[in-house]
Amino acid sequence: MKRKDYLIIAVFALALILFAIFSSKISFHDSGEYITIAKNLAGIDNVQIFSAHSLLYPAFMALFLKIWPSLVMVKLVNCLWIFLIGLVLLWKKNKTAFILFALSPLTWFVSIQTTPVLPAAFFMLLAYLFLKEDKIKSNLAYSGLFLGLSAAVYDPMFLVAFFFILIYFWNRKFKDSVLYSIAILAGFLPRLILDAYLFGNPFYSLIKYIGANALITFGFRQGTGNLQFLNTGLVVLLVFVAISPLLFKIYSAKLKDSRKDLLFLGIVFLIFLIRGALLKYFIIISPIILLILAKIFTKKDVKWHCILSIPIIIGLTYGCFASDELIIQKDLNNIINDYKTDYIIAEPYQALYIAEFLWQNKPEIVWFEDFNASINNQSEFREYDFNMAKSKLRLKENLVFSARFERFENRTYDNYILVAKKDAEYGGFELDRCYSALCVYT
Repeated sequence: MKRKDYLIIAVFALALILFAIFSSKISFHDSGEYITIAKNLAGIDNVQIFSAHSLLYPAFMALFLKIWPSLVMVKLVNCLWIFLIGLVLLWKKNKTAFILFALSPLTWFVSIQTTPVLPAAFFMLLAYLFLKEDKIKSNLAYSGLFLGLSAAVYDPMFLVAFFFILIYFWNRKFKDSVLYSIAILAGFLPRLILDAYLFGNPFYSLIKYIGANALITFGFRQGTGNLQFLNTGLVVLLVFVAISPLLFKIYSAKLKDSRKDLLFLGIVFLIFLIRGALLKYFIIISPIILLILAKIFTKKDVKWHCILSIPIIIGLTYGCFASDELIIQKDLNNIINDYKTDYIIAEPYQALYIAEFLWQNKPEIVWFEDFNASINNQSEFREYDFNMAKSKLRLKENLVFSARFERFENRTYDNYILVAKKDAEYGGFELDRCYSALCVYT
């Protein structure tokens, strides 16, 4: 890179650091799961962790939290992946693509979110770039390795990888496909090793993820479904300007040169739009889309991309500075000081949310569901039966798969309070005191 490029990347890094420091929002989709696991692995054990995805990214974050246990460090680690993507784009000597990425509204919207989508996007970009670099020796091995790593940190990348291989290896030799698949498995290996170490089963997190998706597919989970965009509304349609306000100009890409790219991006785009229906997922393919746009944009297009992106960035990130989560954190600190308690019972499904803000082992945050199970002397939470056939024939037997979710340990609780947001009512509890955003029930 040239000296001017170093200055550009330094300014980009500084902007990301300042955004991480001064933004007040920390809780996003699934962030509570990843943050509490990372804190647990870093030695802060104040809540029973919930895990339905790969633990690789939380394990990576834990390395940094051991150095500086704070929410700012969490956001800095998230921003690190955005910085690395920008660095790779400059490394490719594609300054236009870097500028488009650095001033893409989606880049800033996702930058501080605690999600394995970020490392998956970085590894996906490397997989794509190495696939295109035929002059590099063993480029397919590198590409497969990074694609495997992307799936190791983020489970839905399996589906992305399937279409990636199907489209880009359609006309290649069978030997290339086999070697590429072996490289993918090698990239996925750290996931298996970590699961084997933590759970004694190398496939544990994979089984849980497949099981959770089976519940959604078969309609056992209310509020989620295969057509998720029907539940999230039209917000996801912002992606058409969030990647670039001039995204529509991708139609002018040369079909001959970009046919496979456009086919792959189009299929994955539709999957994220219909099944995922959250803006953050599109960061996985955003750098590749911007690489294509960089080839067809004129200097005028780049200028207008930057000008139009600024108000969109402000609109998408405004909530990161206007969040009330600092009030939540202050309330929790006051509650801990005012109530000398061993356990804080969180309102239903909010245990991880509350635990995100606490950096000491005591008091312990307790799931409301586990507390209820303890007082009702229950050993399991729920059970599902999957009837694999609705046969019109009179069979000798039915094939049914069952799944049961048991309590990890049969604990009982004393010296506890319940903490919930205002205007809540819970049988058996009486309101004792309210703070700015939270109330204490005894």
